[in-house]
Amino acid sequence: HPLDNAFDAEVLCRYPEGDHPDGTKFPSFLPMFCYPNHFRLAVQDRDVLHDRYHSFLITEDMGQKCYGVCVTFYERLSVKHGTQLSQMISEWRDENLADTDLEYIRQIQNQLAASQESPWPLHGQTSDLTGAASSMETQSLQDAEERLGMYNAILRPLNETLMLDTETILVPRTMGVLSRWPWYDFLKDWLFEVLRVTRGAYARHPLLFLPLERYVTHLMHEIAVPPPGRLEITVNVGQLTLHLSRPPVNAAAVLKN
Repeated sequence: HPLDNAFDAEVLCRYPEGDHPDGTKFPSFLPMFCYPNHFRLAVQDRDVLHDRYHSFLITEDMGQKCYGVCVTFYERLSVKHGTQLSQMISEWRDENLADTDLEYIRQIQNQLAASQESPWPLHGQTSDLTGAASSMETQSLQDAEERLGMYNAILRPLNETLMLDTETILVPRTMGVLSRWPWYDFLKDWLFEVLRVTRGAYARHPLLFLPLERYVTHLMHEIAVPPPGRLEITVNVGQLTLHLSRPPVNAAAVLKN
């Protein structure tokens, strides 16, 4: 099934668009670090979808280290990709289902629709019935509800594969930063807050909203690298106040998780 496929990732946009003036090349294999196991599409209300974070370290040819931090989140498919996925599902269905299977699915769908319509008018009326009539109507209602549950149970896995609605499909996206300094915590908090702002989490505070490009250029060009020592640089993003510092030159290396 198309949802079982693993897809290769690619860089959709980057800043700066060209290589750095000092000759540093943009890593062509960066998508492998953002999606170590490729990526798969997800189904809304079926899969557990949380924004997640991970970091990585790239060692370049000359031994220089590049520290990466990225946040993965989910968005709806574009119209173009939704159309492509619908075509893939249709082709898979034609290859794996006989006409009798499709007829069976349609029959179950019709029975489910009939069961959804029939029992509910009886709700609220059984209290007005007495004796044998009340018992018969109650039993009829229970039977209808059992049929409804059975048809739903049959169709549930089919709705997640054969009859899948592409409106419920989500695709993972990753937003990340590469740095010469191992500021993992700072960059993680910065990315999550920028993601919240660009999603409209602070709609009641319009002054907090800026285009994503503005946050990126601010981080790249307007925040000074702190000198070694105790001096910290304060960075405001969204509703967060973050701090940057560098260890003293004579500080011993300390491993941090």
